[in-house]
Amino acid sequence: MNVRTLLGIRRRRALPLAGPKPRPGARIVSGDVRLTLKSAMSDSLWQWLSRMGWREITFRPDRRRYHDIPDAWTRLLLEAAPEQRAGVLLKAVVAARKRTPHPEAFREIPLKRQNHRFMPFGTPSR
Repeated sequence: MNVRTLLGIRRRRALPLAGPKPRPGARIVSGDVRLTLKSAMSDSLWQWLSRMGWREITFRPDRRRYHDIPDAWTRLLLEAAPEQRAGVLLKAVVAARKRTPHPEAFREIPLKRQNHRFMPFGTPSR
């Protein structure tokens, strides 16, 4: 455990200031939930999301693990009327899932057979 933690010196980071409206293709996060924008969003939606604590990821590589909101829910949120946004966002967060590795990551990798014998160090070879 860190000395700063033991002494209670640590402080939670403040929420960064909201930046300009993200462009299509940007990723925005709130806590451990991530949303990828496939198309442009309205100014009012971005203001509403930023008041809710959503921020754009502006650094790379971001190695944190997030629950990704499916693209279908992102589209529904972008198209939702202002009075429906809270309900759609809540359902989208519930539908968020951990990003899974590519299926190729689970395929069996054939290993080459090695044809040499173990020889302890200092043993003369034949």
